[in-house]
Amino acid sequence: MDTVSNPLKTIKAKAPLWFYFVATLSLLWNIMGLMAFVIQMTMTPDALAQMSPDQIKLYETTPAFVDAIFGFAVVSGVLGCLLLLLRKSLAYKVLVASLIAVLLQMSYVFCIQQAAVVLGADALIMPSVVVIWGLFLVWFSQLSITKQWLA
Repeated sequence: MDTVSNPLKTIKAKAPLWFYFVATLSLLWNIMGLMAFVIQMTMTPDALAQMSPDQIKLYETTPAFVDAIFGFAVVSGVLGCLLLLLRKSLAYKVLVASLIAVLLQMSYVFCIQQAAVVLGADALIMPSVVVIWGLFLVWFSQLSITKQWLA
């Protein structure tokens, strides 16, 4: 029997080594996203001066609620990956919340602000990777619950 549950203790199935590799890589990915958020929120006038006028306009016209959604997305992504490493099933719900926030943020930036028009089509590459990785993490956390690697 892989798991035994009683009111005092839950024993989980042993997760394979690759589970920890994926969870650690995902945590590092989300930490980079958190760093990008901090850089964006603490942009100095000198850094702004290095941007094109269109990029500055895009940066300055982004509403605070979109920045808050961005912050929520990356913080919940980091938390979700930490929960994966701690083998907690709450990781699934946290990663779903992170994915929803990512989708909301990207929808605003690329549909309403039309950032791809300002930044070029290449600007869609990284956001696409972020969305795909977010979808993967939701699937991976659900798989991990099914396999009883998370409890």
